[in-house]
Amino acid sequence: MHSPQTRKCALFVDFDNIFIGLRDDSKEAANVFATNPGRWLNWLEHGLGRMEAGGEGNLTRSILVRRCYLNPNSFRNFRADFTRAGFTVVDCPPLTGGAKNSADIVMVMDILDALEHKTRFDEFIIMSGDADFTPVFYRLRAYDRRITALVSTPTAAAFRSACDLLISEEIFVERALGIAISENGEAEKPGADHEILAAMADRLLVAARPNGQIPAEQLPQYYKEFPVFRSNYSWLGFGSLRTLTEAVIATCTQLAITDEGTTWVVTLAESDAITPTEAAAGEADRCEPAASATGPEDRLRDLPQTLADFIRRVSRLTDAPRLRPEDYHTLFATIAEEVNHAPFNLVATSKAVRDACGAADRTVSRTAVNWVLKGLIFGGYDLNSPDRIHRPGEMADAFYHNVRALLEQARAELTEEEEGMLRQWLLGESAR
Repeated sequence: MHSPQTRKCALFVDFDNIFIGLRDDSKEAANVFATNPGRWLNWLEHGLGRMEAGGEGNLTRSILVRRCYLNPNSFRNFRADFTRAGFTVVDCPPLTGGAKNSADIVMVMDILDALEHKTRFDEFIIMSGDADFTPVFYRLRAYDRRITALVSTPTAAAFRSACDLLISEEIFVERALGIAISENGEAEKPGADHEILAAMADRLLVAARPNGQIPAEQLPQYYKEFPVFRSNYSWLGFGSLRTLTEAVIATCTQLAITDEGTTWVVTLAESDAITPTEAAAGEADRCEPAASATGPEDRLRDLPQTLADFIRRVSRLTDAPRLRPEDYHTLFATIAEEVNHAPFNLVATSKAVRDACGAADRTVSRTAVNWVLKGLIFGGYDLNSPDRIHRPGEMADAFYHNVRALLEQARAELTEEEEGMLRQWLLGESAR
């Protein structure tokens, strides 16, 4: 059910066209576009409408169809990022010896098919600057549909005039990607990178579990736990509490923003609903300092850059905790010791393991411990077996296979070198 102020939309993304156009101006902007589509997707749904209304009104978009068209020969590494954000990814390899692929033709056919969909889409959002789309825009207009287009390259006047709303590259980079543009026209790194935003999301997730939500006015008290927030007076470069929070929850599928009359709250997604017993555990989590308050970046800072970047990517695709290899080694050893001496119980075991890791100077948050325990179970490891001698190596192997399965579900393809880094990270093996 959608309110009159919510537009039902279909989104079509010509990945190659937008990525290359952004990359020509800013590699940082192209990277954020390609690796964090949830961020700019959230802006399209909730931020663009406020910009159109001059900051007033509650116009939002519900993007019901999300399709991304890319050349797998060049950009297959980004497929999993879009799949994770709820996109259907359509591979469009080159059909000739040149670099031109079939994305525009496939997109046009899908757009025309969407016109006949049982859901009457109010608006079609096209992310491409290819002037070949101009005739299909005329067809959409004839069917009384709104047309919004994002372009990252110069476009013909006919293309621009056929659109109801044209989003400039500058607006998209600054507001949707959160990258400031300097006076000389160059893109600057965002005020808060993905790792800090993800750490903030982890903190909000713990805080939201006891009551299922956090009122907007309470959010700053959690953000203030992060030194980078206290030293920044422009909401980490996002300009407002709402915009910052939208960027934060875009890194976490378990959180959402819900408008309640004249105010709004951060809520748990339905998939993160918890039992009363788990709520009691969440209460304990709320009282502990967030392990990520110093920023996950600190945990990975001393690792080789290639390995650190790989860990961030896998964590982004699977939600696996961003711990160092030695942290995982300690965590598996601690879990094995605990379940060898006491029956497994998610609440009691996670608390005991969290406390033991802290005593060993390997601080691991309760949220991370819970994630690993559930990962072991999903990986086929029986934590409840009374006759089993639990060994850290067997646990690490089961957890590795669970993360590997999650990567496959996300359609992430790993090279031989990346397979080695995954084993080095979770199993402690030397990378090949």
